[in-house]
Amino acid sequence: MTTIAAKRIEALGTYVDVAVGAPAFPSPLIADLEREIRLLDGIASCFRRDSEVRMLHRRGLAVSPGQRWYQVSPELYGMLSFALWAAEVTDGLVDPTVGGELLRWRAYGPGEDSNAIGGPLSLLERRRDTSYRSVLLDQEHQAVAFRRGTLFDLHSISKGLWADRIASVLSSSYGIDVLVGLGGDIAIVSPGGTRFSIAVPLNGGSTWSPSDSVFAIELSGGGVATSSVRWRAIERLGRRGTKEIREHIVDPRTRHNSTGKFATVSVVAPSAALANVYSLAGIVDDVRGRTLLSEVGYPARFVAREGHVEFVNGWPRPEVGGSERWQQR
Repeated sequence: MTTIAAKRIEALGTYVDVAVGAPAFPSPLIADLEREIRLLDGIASCFRRDSEVRMLHRRGLAVSPGQRWYQVSPELYGMLSFALWAAEVTDGLVDPTVGGELLRWRAYGPGEDSNAIGGPLSLLERRRDTSYRSVLLDQEHQAVAFRRGTLFDLHSISKGLWADRIASVLSSSYGIDVLVGLGGDIAIVSPGGTRFSIAVPLNGGSTWSPSDSVFAIELSGGGVATSSVRWRAIERLGRRGTKEIREHIVDPRTRHNSTGKFATVSVVAPSAALANVYSLAGIVDDVRGRTLLSEVGYPARFVAREGHVEFVNGWPRPEVGGSERWQQR
């Protein structure tokens, strides 16, 4: 049996897991992991004023209305390119232009300065016509054009992409099998064939936490992602002084919370990035999300808000009185 070393750290407002098919971690590995996480946070966080997406938003506010071209880092360009592809294949269920709504929910409350979000709140509120279709990319110049006021939300997309990236980099650098999990997005690169056991949420109840996972799937490659409205809720005081709780997933079609019937969706796919796209689509629109999964054939597990579970594309049903355990073939 392969010995596995594992470690969990807190970062990116969530938890980060790393496991290797070895008795112990190579000494520089954790430092390399943390450096990659800092790089991701500095590029994609719309909650950090100094992140690249926030600075890009402020640059857009400084010019007259209309689309302008802005050169971005290769890393941000790659994220935006994948995000726009995801928006196309999901018919807009996954849309990177909802950052204004997400940040407004979190950052703006009674007595707060609207400039805390990097520009007038009214400008963000007016961008109802903004969508992924209003974003253009220039691959030759690594540039992006977008409407004034657009703030990109790449938190979900980037976690899957970066889990894949980090797992690949660490496996190649140290010659070992690696699992990397950023929040609910888990990537595995295992040229040596190590099978990693991955806990998956048991239910979609409001009291669920990551420590409550009681069953597992075993994978030796690819990725698994779980999207849920039960995690990372945004709590704040409303304009009338009453407490408001917002789920962190935005429905791009309404710019409000998702209202789909499923609370939690887990998907297994060839990569964490792909698994993330389809799990998120399943949360936003349960009917279209299931259709998309049927088209690509990725196994999935849907947990409704009231608790019942549905299985798609061969995700194994648990035996009566037993737990689910799936070994990847």
